[in-house]
Amino acid sequence: MERTAGWEVPWTWADAAVAFLAGILLAELTRQLLALGLTPDLWRAVGPLVGSLALLLAVLGWVGLRHPGTLARLAGPDPPGARVVLLGLGHGLVAFLVLNLGFAQVFTYLARLLGIELPPVQETVREVITDPDIAIVGMLYVVLVAVVVEEVFFRGLLFQALRRPLGPWPAIGLSGLLFGLAHYQAGNPLGWLYTFVVMFPFGVYLAWTFNRYRTLVVPLLMHLLFNVLALVTILRGWG
Repeated sequence: MERTAGWEVPWTWADAAVAFLAGILLAELTRQLLALGLTPDLWRAVGPLVGSLALLLAVLGWVGLRHPGTLARLAGPDPPGARVVLLGLGHGLVAFLVLNLGFAQVFTYLARLLGIELPPVQETVREVITDPDIAIVGMLYVVLVAVVVEEVFFRGLLFQALRRPLGPWPAIGLSGLLFGLAHYQAGNPLGWLYTFVVMFPFGVYLAWTFNRYRTLVVPLLMHLLFNVLALVTILRGWG
């Protein structure tokens, strides 16, 4: 029998929508205030961090008000142990090898066969983490803040909200699709498509692990290792 005690939550898609919109408004308000005293270069590093933290605060605040005491359920019905840690890191390594080194390389190869020149992707991230003045802020965002915020929102809130009315597999697919779309890069449609080829299945994989192991710790560690390895490839000039 499927264990749901300590894992199921009462959140709805409306909760996800309200939290998302509140996060956007809070991020824009913060941006307007900080922009008064930050240089454009520093804002390149701080901006994504501010936006992510604003979304996290909106999610935690809204869920805390609407459904007090339910956030702790994301940790799962049992206290996370060594097995959970190993599962998260193992799945993270598999995801990186298959998606970032597999799917991405196949996409690049097919593009070359068709005579298509792929533009650089995630250029802002690359510029920030290689700039010695703001690199620490950029790395903190990539390997920690973005991971926590995206897991809490896309898996913890959105997937759970979709799972209740739709069932697990439609929720896994839809939340993964929205996760991929969220990595849209304005002015770089081909580069975004390249990123989407990796991020869509990655989002599906993350949601599947959450549904399979009943704890957000597994996709959280999985995502963290994936981003750390991606960061290393960029810093080493491998990707």
